Amino acid sequence: MLLPAHCQKLQTMNLTLKTSIRTTLIGVAALIIALSAQAQGIGVGQRCPDVTIAHLINYPQKSARISDFKGKLLILDFWATTCAPCVAFMPQADSLQKSFGGKLVILPVDNETGALAGPLLERIHKRYHFLPASVVEDSLLGKLFPHNSIPHEVWIDGDGVVRAITGYEEVTAANITAMLAGQAPKMHQKKDTPHLHVDDTKPVLFGGQGVQVGPQNLLFCSMMTRYHDELPGFYAFDPNRITVVNNTILNMCKAVWGQGRTEFVDNRIIVTAEDSTAVDYPHSWFKRMDKWDEWKWNHLFCYELIVQDPALYPQKWELARQEVSKFLAPMGITCRMGKKRMKCWVLKRTSTIDKLHTSGGTPHTDRDLYHISLHNAAFDNSFWAPVQFYYAQASPLPLVNETSMTNEMIDMELECKMTDVASISQALAKYDLAFVQEERDLDVILIDQHKIK
Repeated sequence: MLLPAHCQKLQTMNLTLKTSIRTTLIGVAALIIALSAQAQGIGVGQRCPDVTIAHLINYPQKSARISDFKGKLLILDFWATTCAPCVAFMPQADSLQKSFGGKLVILPVDNETGALAGPLLERIHKRYHFLPASVVEDSLLGKLFPHNSIPHEVWIDGDGVVRAITGYEEVTAANITAMLAGQAPKMHQKKDTPHLHVDDTKPVLFGGQGVQVGPQNLLFCSMMTRYHDELPGFYAFDPNRITVVNNTILNMCKAVWGQGRTEFVDNRIIVTAEDSTAVDYPHSWFKRMDKWDEWKWNHLFCYELIVQDPALYPQKWELARQEVSKFLAPMGITCRMGKKRMKCWVLKRTSTIDKLHTSGGTPHTDRDLYHISLHNAAFDNSFWAPVQFYYAQASPLPLVNETSMTNEMIDMELECKMTDVASISQALAKYDLAFVQEERDLDVILIDQHKIK
């Protein structure tokens, strides 16, 4: 016979066991729902599973659940350290969160490691005096909300229902106010077609990566196609191959006439056109995703040239120019190389002392928008090419290197805004280097377009 105390203890144990089972079943149900959602993704109007958001940094807890944000507007902001618009959006996101008090949470989500994302967030803290929280090493949310371009914004209301999926340009005070009021603001919904996984070190259009075209073992083959919605946009080169995928005519000319050289960015492309939208996407439409969705189908193209005969390798660029010229002619577009005297940012030494010479040891390279750290790294490949082709590509003035350095091994530490040439120049002063504005005769790519009568 059980004593009352034992009965009470047994009842407590049963209650605890039932609660534990109930909690486990709820967790299993959420997991099953999440796994099901991963197969096709969660769309607008659907409820987000109450999944655990793991690997939080710069946040009060190391993890959270979707239900922790009940009653608030939660915007999942998918980003990466290499995405300049994503990083530039963070101060704006912080200001919006502060202006809406506890009603709004904009949570960055990154699938990169904390070791990669953390230092960049710390540099944002140093520059803008706030420390962004972020999910890192994400392996779940990206599958629940599949996308192929960032920034990617998922709006989840206080009841856990997905209300919108947009680009970052729609994250405005007006749209947030309307959403919090239970309204449906007019926003362009971002629709990303899932990309095929492709290896950009191998042929794509003829490479058997799900888009194989044409017979095998050709000595020479090429193809020009319209936009492929399943593929990302890029260009890549090998000794026997030129691949341009989902790019504008401007970028195609840049790749083929510029032969993949990093100095040919937009400031060395001169376009004379009656209708510039035939050549490139207008900058004034940059935040108009509705315009982009319509424009891309008629103005993005794919081109691939493969030369199997090694004797033809040196001729591949001229072959490509001839083929692309034939493609452009019916549109009234011509492309050619030329010379022009232009004002430039010229990188010069300010002394004869080499302050960049490496001390040797294990090579190391670390770069982001506000920082560059190089040890025993090649000057051209690790510093000059990334600055010229990536960070400072939007500079209105071309960049010219007159230091006589090419691939010398160097050590370098810079803290500056890598998209601002003047800021880079100021940081380079300690190495007796400086960017100065002077005129030079430069190779340029000339694109002319006239309407066909």
